[in-house]
Amino acid sequence: MYAVLYEAVRDFFARAKHLGAAVPVVFASPDRAFDELTRIAKQRAQGKLGKATEQQIEDRPAAVPFMSLWLTSPKFDPSRFSPAKIRGFDRDEKAGTAKVMRWPRPVTTEVQVDLWCGSDGGHTIAQQIEAQVEMLFVAESAYLPIDWTQPKWYKPPFNVLEHAKVMGKTRVRLIADGWTDNSDLEVGEGPKEVRRTWAGRLEAFLPYRASEGRLVREIMVEIIDADMTPPVVIDTAVVGGED
Repeated sequence: MYAVLYEAVRDFFARAKHLGAAVPVVFASPDRAFDELTRIAKQRAQGKLGKATEQQIEDRPAAVPFMSLWLTSPKFDPSRFSPAKIRGFDRDEKAGTAKVMRWPRPVTTEVQVDLWCGSDGGHTIAQQIEAQVEMLFVAESAYLPIDWTQPKWYKPPFNVLEHAKVMGKTRVRLIADGWTDNSDLEVGEGPKEVRRTWAGRLEAFLPYRASEGRLVREIMVEIIDADMTPPVVIDTAVVGGED
């Protein structure tokens, strides 16, 4: 279920470019960022390097700049909860039924994106990429498109539950807290790694399973004289019902 959200965030940050190409974005915590980038590069290189040895592939330097993306597990957000229901979809007029679903569950997840730019000229590169990302926001928010109907979500490895298709095409809100220079955290035996960290949060909705309801065409209403003791029904009326 969460893969849909994660890919939307990755695609958003992958809009940043360096030397005309999209900046690579990998799913990894900061401590695993370079290992994950190396793994992906190695996987792609297997078919391109012909007779290159395993050691030659591993000795290739990690390409920079790149970003590593890390999201926490989504948590329920009571501030956006609604007791409403979504009614009347997947209608079957002949059977007199339709689907009913609770209003989707509001969730929030913390987002961390680390931008790695190497050492030589890294600060200039970092500033250019930061500016591109910042220009994607209006004030502090950006709205990311999601298409829950794409067939790939309902096959391995994603296996999103089928009922999510009812969400159709929607959007999630990405809220920015901004960039921090964390280069000093990466000091080791070699040159200092230029590392910028973007922090923010994603506000989204996850669908509940739908249930079957009946199409109600008419409702009988009783008109009561409340001044009498006990109250007496003085008339009845039939009104149109809500599907």
